[in-house]
Amino acid sequence: MFRIFTLLLVLLPMVVSSQHLDKISFQSQDHDFGKIYESDGPVNHEFRFVNISEDSLKITGVQASCGCTTPSWSSDVLAPGDSGYVQAQYNPLNRPGRFNKNLKVQFDGIEQPVTLLIRGSVIPRAGSVEEEFRNEIGGIRLRYSTFNMGKVFTTDESTEKRFEVYNGSDTVITFQENIEHPPHVSVSFDPPSVEPGKIAEMVVLYDAKNKGDLGFSSDNITFYTDEPEGAQRKSVNLYATIEEYFPPMTAEEMKVAPHLKIDEPLHDFDKISQGERVTTEFRIVNSGQSQLEIRQLKGNCACITASIDKMKLQPGESAEIKVTFDSTQRKGNQQKSITVYSNDPTAPAQRMTIRARVDD
Repeated sequence: MFRIFTLLLVLLPMVVSSQHLDKISFQSQDHDFGKIYESDGPVNHEFRFVNISEDSLKITGVQASCGCTTPSWSSDVLAPGDSGYVQAQYNPLNRPGRFNKNLKVQFDGIEQPVTLLIRGSVIPRAGSVEEEFRNEIGGIRLRYSTFNMGKVFTTDESTEKRFEVYNGSDTVITFQENIEHPPHVSVSFDPPSVEPGKIAEMVVLYDAKNKGDLGFSSDNITFYTDEPEGAQRKSVNLYATIEEYFPPMTAEEMKVAPHLKIDEPLHDFDKISQGERVTTEFRIVNSGQSQLEIRQLKGNCACITASIDKMKLQPGESAEIKVTFDSTQRKGNQQKSITVYSNDPTAPAQRMTIRARVDD
């Protein structure tokens, strides 16, 4: 009897996941990275799938089982026969040994999420202090040239992250209190003094709500030590990816929520001349049942500018986003994107893409 019960527990995930087989066809739902090295940094795998149903489908969210796994996915609405992807990035930093992680992929119109699995084995970093802390600033050494907060959300509480600082000198180093940082960031050192050959932590508190921005963001932190003149000042860049926080919603609340839909998320300018400025328009629609609010438009290149004719859309209402690409000092195949941030709780960040072939 115990064996039968155990077998049922093993088969249950297979039964649940099989509910999507008549609508979605994944090439594989399981990927083995094999042996990976911590020193090589994050690894990526892309799960490809095809919409084999008779209706359009869209990924409404992907939840990873661990903060070490970062998902990304195709945000487009997929017509029957269209293909999409879910990418899993695994960060092996400070995670030696075997790992088994999963991602739960939720599609609209499909009750049960699709489970994707990644696994592998991390070979830990083995090296000298100089290899681990490669970036030298005076008497201290850092693991990386920049500090990355990763994803931070616009909650009422700040996100905390700690970054190791190694004393590579032969004397005690004390961190001064006069730290220069933006208003949404606070910085301290634990402990405030670090002995030779020892590690302290820079403690960063990041208030994403106070930042007033979404998407990728960069700031600068300057701190000072009691080292000899000329080596006291240290400056580092702080990166973060800011996402709006949405509190948990009931099924009924989700039904009446706003939903942003981009009619055609890709535009190809084809061949253009270098230095030419070209413009196109993307149409977005609020397909939900409450007011859609556009938070921000953000291009991934200074060569892109975007504007919208209205920031608030009632249910069924549409708006036009004008996008201009400046090909000055650009050459060859170009692909740029503009992210639309909104209060759509299922897809708060959606991307539009432009392509061009820039000739001399």
